[in-house]
Amino acid sequence: MKDSCDGVLRSVRLQARKAYARTLCLAQRMQYVHLCLLSKIWYLAKMLPPTKENVQQLTTVCTWFIWQGAIFRVIVSTLQLPKEQGGWALTNIDAKCKTLLYARLWSLCTKNSSITTLMRKWNLAGRIANPPNVHGLPTGISYIRHYALDMAYFTPPDPH
Repeated sequence: MKDSCDGVLRSVRLQARKAYARTLCLAQRMQYVHLCLLSKIWYLAKMLPPTKENVQQLTTVCTWFIWQGAIFRVIVSTLQLPKEQGGWALTNIDAKCKTLLYARLWSLCTKNSSITTLMRKWNLAGRIANPPNVHGLPTGISYIRHYALDMAYFTPPDPH
């Protein structure tokens, strides 16, 4: 899992270095980050959650590419604000990765009836003393633990 995220991070870093010499305005650089730099991570995030270190490194690569050595920089939280509020609508990488993973798990659950069916299929549903206690899940699959914890706050996707 870590090797996959690290490999994608290396390719994003390399792509940012190759595109660094281009003369792009700020709007074009933001568009390049959204459409080109982060596209591989969105695909990977549907299957594996990136670690916090990977998310921080991706954010660093994106801001490095956006500012290109500019003296006056704006903090990332300001860049993430919607354009109507004065930001540039930069994607929050951590939130989007979690959302993509949870949406995929949700779609898998609706196809196979429940998350417990998937856990049995993946051989993860061992004996737990207290079934609502999601901390009994193995640490290697922490994203399923987070999914089970956050499941109460998700509204089911509307087919319309």
